[in-house]
Amino acid sequence: MINLKRMFLIIAILSAIAVAMTHTVTLFSGQHSWYNLSGSGSNVPCLKCHEDIGRELDSGGVHASIDCECCHRTSKMVGYAASEDGQVEPGQGAHSASTEECMLCHNGRRRPETNFTHDYLNSSSCLQCHDSEYVLLAAAAGGFGLTPDLCDTGTKAAHRSFVLEAMIVDDSLMAGANEACIACHTTIKANIEFNVSTEAKINVNNVYTESYSYWAVTEITPTNYIPYTEVKE
Repeated sequence: MINLKRMFLIIAILSAIAVAMTHTVTLFSGQHSWYNLSGSGSNVPCLKCHEDIGRELDSGGVHASIDCECCHRTSKMVGYAASEDGQVEPGQGAHSASTEECMLCHNGRRRPETNFTHDYLNSSSCLQCHDSEYVLLAAAAGGFGLTPDLCDTGTKAAHRSFVLEAMIVDDSLMAGANEACIACHTTIKANIEFNVSTEAKINVNNVYTESYSYWAVTEITPTNYIPYTEVKE
């Protein structure tokens, strides 16, 4: 009788394992299939993993009409595989996409930078970013002293330090100034922490001659900082 109970228990355990394995195989089947990246355009379902970014672009205006590959497959290093003779061929940089700087298109130049090779773009993609004469349509991100415009000095830009700090490679979260671009030009939530001075120490010298005198400010030192947090929803 004991052996019979033990046999039924073993059968029950094996049955449970068989059912669990079936569900496990079903859960993971098809999730590691490969996409062919050797052709132009892209057959990669980007929104399968990046649906949130797709919704962000759709709500943001002009980028809603631009295909993902127009920005993220422009680098020659993105693609299929290296050649057998060891030469550097498309495919060495990333599995399907590269991270590009917003300023590559929005730097105020009529044509894109030389690293925009367009190796894998369809000819139908041209008019998404260029006019009929293939001049870049992207608006210049002026005001920060980063474009060829001689009037674009950046000296009166309130957010210039935000953009320039975002460009520091050692402390960069994204390529170039992208985190600053995204923080202001999308609906992404951003927590901005900053300190505001409530007092200042001013040093002055009394300058005088035989006919007049005046106070010359030599130094202004902000003091007594209070931290604030601004939340952009």
